[in-house]
Amino acid sequence: SALAALATENNDERQLWHRHAFWTCRQVLEAYGVPEQVEAGDGSMSWYYRVDDRVLHFVFYDGMLVELWN
Repeated sequence: SALAALATENNDERQLWHRHAFWTCRQVLEAYGVPEQVEAGDGSMSWYYRVDDRVLHFVFYDGMLVELWN
């Protein structure tokens, strides 16, 4: 799956960010599906995807991706 490929890539976080910068929630849903966990607070929303022993973190503000790390 696309999510598994993303989680196993050896890209640094800067490369991941540049590829996904300012994606909308809808774009992330279409690319990677529904997250396993969602947290909201302070105007932001965090989505978590677990792939094997790795966790991908997507942080949205005002409906756009503003931070991504694994």
